[in-house]
Amino acid sequence: MWVTTNHQGLARELLHSFKFEQNRAAADSIYRLMLETYLNSGKTRPDYLIMPVPTATSRVRERGFDHSALLAKKISMSLRLEYLSILGRLGQTRQVGSKRSDRLSQMADNFWVKSPQLVAGRQILLIDDVVTTGATINVASKALRQAGASRVDALIFAKRL
Repeated sequence: MWVTTNHQGLARELLHSFKFEQNRAAADSIYRLMLETYLNSGKTRPDYLIMPVPTATSRVRERGFDHSALLAKKISMSLRLEYLSILGRLGQTRQVGSKRSDRLSQMADNFWVKSPQLVAGRQILLIDDVVTTGATINVASKALRQAGASRVDALIFAKRL
């Protein structure tokens, strides 16, 4: 998992502006910083399938867009890699403010792959904005591996401390 920064200060403000004020300039800054993190890792893969971690439907309706999908699309276009959004999210429980144990139980078996044949044997790069405990990424990765993905990595903008 690659994480660009900590979820504090300017990074936190940038995320808030992107997600809650629909600031497209903030989105551009976030995706470019994430892209730089990935490219500087020295572990790039030319055959990654780029995939967003699904956002709760209620949040997409509330905001009017899926922030993770937007970041994933921008990253896939910049890297000229295939983008697919075929990871489904069953539960809509909000994770913000939950303890690690609660997050893990809330997320258990919460994701499914809509078209397993499209991920079989593929290397997946999951894209998300924030990671706290890693529960969401772990459960999403598990679903993708069970569907036949050969490798699952994640690129995250910020880690909550």
